Amino acid sequence: MEAKQDAAHWYCEGCKTFHLPATERRVDDMGEYYCIKAWKRLINPQNTTFKQRVNYAREGFCLGEDSRAFDNCFETYDGAFVVAALMRLSETDRELKQAILRHMSKAGLAEWQQTTASLAHIPTHKLSQKAAEHRAFEQNRVSGYEQPSLF
Repeated sequence: MEAKQDAAHWYCEGCKTFHLPATERRVDDMGEYYCIKAWKRLINPQNTTFKQRVNYAREGFCLGEDSRAFDNCFETYDGAFVVAALMRLSETDRELKQAILRHMSKAGLAEWQQTTASLAHIPTHKLSQKAAEHRAFEQNRVSGYEQPSLF
């Protein structure tokens, strides 16, 4: 994609805001503009750990992102834990809370609140560990195969 810096204030599809003319931008195949921060998130979403996926989902909500990479944050057998982490984070992160309210339907928000309540017994600092345990359990259950120990 090409880099552009020649227009007046321009609208970033990633941030959903206007940027100053001096702000570097990228143009995607559809002709939409993205600031460098949003562009990097689109082309290189390295969401391998639980914390990275929660952080990416937070950024995605705040930027109004609707991408495959955003969906992936919730699709590794531990989506409920990601939801709980986001909802707990939204209690202290006003920007995230507003973004969730803006982008989610009432029914979707109610489901997220119910999911968060179902995991209330797990302390926030243990969500990542419990998510990993649940993910491993579900992956083994789905395939019926468990890697034999080499020890």
